[in-house]
Amino acid sequence: RSVALEQPPAISQMTAAEDFRRRICSPTALAMALAYLQKLYDIEQRSKLWSELITGCYDPITKAYGMWPQAIYQASRLNSLAAVECSTDWSSIEQALQIETPVICSIRFDAGELATAPLPRTAGHLVLVYGVSDSEVYVLDPAAADTMGVARCYDRQQFSTAWLRRRGAAYFFSQITADG
Repeated sequence: RSVALEQPPAISQMTAAEDFRRRICSPTALAMALAYLQKLYDIEQRSKLWSELITGCYDPITKAYGMWPQAIYQASRLNSLAAVECSTDWSSIEQALQIETPVICSIRFDAGELATAPLPRTAGHLVLVYGVSDSEVYVLDPAAADTMGVARCYDRQQFSTAWLRRRGAAYFFSQITADG
């Protein structure tokens, strides 16, 4: 019982400007998802998309980059329908992956709860899930120090705790096609 997409393009939020790099997991995960969905294989196209999303996801009122409605709006502006949904199990992610759509999951974990994560703990972080098996979850974690470390394989039980125990929130996508 395993389903995985071809690995989407990796982007590390830690390669951005120091003054905001730790605050842009949302536009970074969104850039990786949209680059995959729109088949942006050229690094310059992906960099332009990422830069556009960092600017577009910023909310001047809260001074945050992680406002979910803003991320959903940015996806729609770029021809991808998106929604934030809460889950209690893996079925919705498995269905999304079966139709070749990655999912951005909101995770929270304390020290020692998610082995091999680039962050020791977080009160809120977004990662792109592109595959699951009975024991593992394949993600692109934008908090990695560099692009080479973004692709991660997390223990499914540990990831479930970080994702489902705390809310089960995720961004799901659907492409807008010419025929509707």
